[in-house]
Amino acid sequence: MARRGGRVRLLVAGLALILACRGEMVRGETRQRIELPFEGVIHIQRTQTEPRELSIHLLLIDLATPGLRFMLTPANGPEAPGETTVETTRQFVARTGAQIGVNVSFYKPAPQLPFVDNLFLMVAQGDCYSGFGNGPAINLGRDNRATLLTPAAGGAPDDCQPAQDVAPHVAFGGNERLIDGGRNVAAWEELHPRTAAGLTEDGRLMLAVVDGRQPGRSAGMTTPELAELMLEYGAVEAINLDGGGSTTLVFADPDPRLVNVPVGIDDIAGTERPVGGNLAIFVPYRDGAAEAERPMSEGDPRWYDGATTAPAERAQ
Repeated sequence: MARRGGRVRLLVAGLALILACRGEMVRGETRQRIELPFEGVIHIQRTQTEPRELSIHLLLIDLATPGLRFMLTPANGPEAPGETTVETTRQFVARTGAQIGVNVSFYKPAPQLPFVDNLFLMVAQGDCYSGFGNGPAINLGRDNRATLLTPAAGGAPDDCQPAQDVAPHVAFGGNERLIDGGRNVAAWEELHPRTAAGLTEDGRLMLAVVDGRQPGRSAGMTTPELAELMLEYGAVEAINLDGGGSTTLVFADPDPRLVNVPVGIDDIAGTERPVGGNLAIFVPYRDGAAEAERPMSEGDPRWYDGATTAPAERAQ
């Protein structure tokens, strides 16, 4: 019990430091709710009115959490025409028994739905079935160590060999690098729903989901804005994943449910798109969850009340 309480205090203390030290000012009203829904997982739900209405979800995942493991959508194998068969993120979570699910891969019909080929790196438990496609990727090793991967020099788009001395285990790629060594290098200026993954300096996996195409609720972000958001919460590396109608975050607590509001079918809020690749996260449940919601002043939109740690400690 003491060990669990210490881990929760470490997670919350780390988040307090991030919120106290990082990020640019945001004018207008910004609110956030901070929860600890699973062991080693911080969930930040943030809404803001400037530069436009936005609804944002961020996960910070402690990769040293006992029992944590990852699974990527597996390949169809040689019997099907495409690399994978589409399913919604919620279907994938339900099928695998995971606690968290998020969409990851860009994809195209092969030759028609429900069969698809993925456009960037996809490695499921060591089986590489889609090459880099000249995009960056994040690898989660057998020991859960996270690494940003780039294609080997001179490699073909369908090659799976990274420039780094790493054997990909669970790896997923994107179309754009958002953060490189703590620098914002993103360039896509259109507003869309967004999904992204990043790494923090202290070794956590960060997942970012931004709703969009919902006037009056959440209009979406450019990728430079997304990179700034992730820098604010401590990311030092990040990549952009499939967004738009694919953007979906699911929790199973215990039944799989939507956490964000996707626009999967015809940009209708609350509809779910079957996608070519999902990431499932298996992590122990907690006995209780800590949460807090505070209005943030224009002077400091990252305001955080350290007393928020008290419910987490009592829950132990």
